[in-house]
Parts: sequence; C-alpha cells; structure tokens
Amino acid sequence: MLPAAARWITPWPIFSVLRKELKPDDLLIQRGHYLQATPFYTKRYVPVTGLGWHELNFGSVREGSVGRFPSQEEFLEMWKGPKRVFLIIHEDDLRMISDPKVGFHSGRELTRMKDGKFALLVNR
Repeated sequence: MLPAAARWITPWPIFSVLRKELKPDDLLIQRGHYLQATPFYTKRYVPVTGLGWHELNFGSVREGSVGRFPSQEEFLEMWKGPKRVFLIIHEDDLRMISDPKVGFHSGRELTRMKDGKFALLVNR
C-alpha cells in the first residue's frame, strides 16, 4: 500500500485503474508527456505520441523506433480503430486535441491524478 503522500503526487490512481482494466489485447498509449513509470507498472511497451521536443526525440528517429512514436494520424487511426485503447494524457494535450478540427473524440475518462495533470481515457 502506498503512503498517502505518494498517492497524491504520483500517477498511482492511473496505474491502479490500468492494473484492473487493461487486457492483453488492449493498446496503451501516452500522449504529450512521457511518464517513465508507465512501462514498469503496466509491464508492457507503451508508445508515446505528440511529445513535441523531448529527450526521447533522439530515439524517435533511430532504427527500430517504428511504432514507438506514432504520428498524430497514426494515433487517431488507432484511437478510432477496432481495438480498445487506453490513453494517458496531460491536461494541456486533452484541451488541444479536443478541438473538433482534430477529429478526436475524447472517449470516456476513467480517472485522473489527484493534482489533475494527467487523465486516463479509454476509447470505448
């Protein structure tokens, strides 16, 4: 059990829901920011989309990075596709991609970090 302080300042609310809900065939994607704890707690590879400039940019153009950094178009295709997709998204990115011109439907919000900075969405 995590101490109360850790539950307040960490993404644990997101990971606790993912541990219950995420099935082997589901996709999990991070959007806009990279939470380093995500692969550890979910025990899976987690693509990141919409990073902007980030320390991971170097790896995004290296051989073998295909699928690790989906473009906006690839992300929207996955989100609208047949698989269930969980999305960890920063509040700033949620506002940005909610613009109707982007073509993103926000799905359903499952939980947020207590500070509200990150949300967990599911497409269906």
